[in-house]
Amino acid sequence: MASVGAALPKLPFEIIPEAPFYIPATGPATRPRRTLKHDDTFLVLDSHGDVGASAGGADGLFHCDTRFLSHLELLLNGTQPLLLGSNVRDDNTQLTVDLTNPDVYFDHRLVLPKDTMHVVRTIFLWRDTAYQRLGIQNHGDRAVDLRLTMLFDSDFADLFEVRGLQRERRGASTRQALRPDTTVLSYKGLDGEFVHKTIDHAVAYVAERVHTNGLENFWSLLKRMVKGTYVHVSPAHLTRYLDEETMRFNERDGNDGTRFLTTMKGVKGKRLTYKTLTGKE
Repeated sequence: MASVGAALPKLPFEIIPEAPFYIPATGPATRPRRTLKHDDTFLVLDSHGDVGASAGGADGLFHCDTRFLSHLELLLNGTQPLLLGSNVRDDNTQLTVDLTNPDVYFDHRLVLPKDTMHVVRTIFLWRDTAYQRLGIQNHGDRAVDLRLTMLFDSDFADLFEVRGLQRERRGASTRQALRPDTTVLSYKGLDGEFVHKTIDHAVAYVAERVHTNGLENFWSLLKRMVKGTYVHVSPAHLTRYLDEETMRFNERDGNDGTRFLTTMKGVKGKRLTYKTLTGKE
C-alpha cells in the first residue's frame, strides 16, 4: 500500500550547476536498529524510522506477539532520504529522526541538491497505537517540488513466524482503502472467522474471560514448557507443540481421563509418517 502527498507546490525543474568532480549523494548507508516499547506493544525499526525497508533485522510493529505492521517506508521524490541523526527517548517510547533529501537528478542533471530539505520524523507509541508526525522545512532560496510517499503493509505474522517458522497454511490478509486518508489491513484466520472483542475500560477491565491476563498467562506457560519440559523444540514440529499446549490449557479444568479422550478424538483419522516425523517431508 502507498500513501502519497505533495508537501510543496509543484514548480518546473530548475537545473542546478554542479561543481567539477562532484560526488553525488543519492542513497543511504546501512541502518542500525532501534526498539520502542509501551506496555504490550513494541516496535522494531531502523535509524531512519522505517520498518522492513532495509536488510538486517526482524522489523515490525508487534502487539501481544503478533506483527500488525511489517513494512513502513518514507520516500522523498521516490528515493530514500539521507539520515542526519536519530535519537530514542530514555523511556524507549519515542524515536526522533532528522532526515534530508539526497541529490535529485532529472534528465541527468541535478535539480535538487542534497541538504536542501529538512524532515523531522517523530514516531512514538501510546496505548497500543503507533503514531507518526512529520515536520518539513525548506532551507533553499527557492520553492521546490517535493513529493512524499508512504509505503506500508502487514503480514500479521506471529513471533514464531518472524523468527523463521514456516507454516503449511495461513489465513488471508485483506487491504481495503475506505477513504483517501483511511486504509484497513485485516486478517482472517483458517477457521474462516475474524474474531474481535472489545472492553470498555471506562466500565471494567474484564468482560467474562476477555482480558489480556489470559493471553499473558498462556504465553508464560508455553515458554516454560519449551524451556523446562522439552528443552529442545524442532522448528519442523513447533506447531504441534503449540497445539499440545493449547489443548492442555483449554482442558486445564478437566482430569487425565478427559484430556486422554480429547487427545484420542484429535488422533482419529490422522496418520503421522516417519518422513513427516523426522522433518524430511
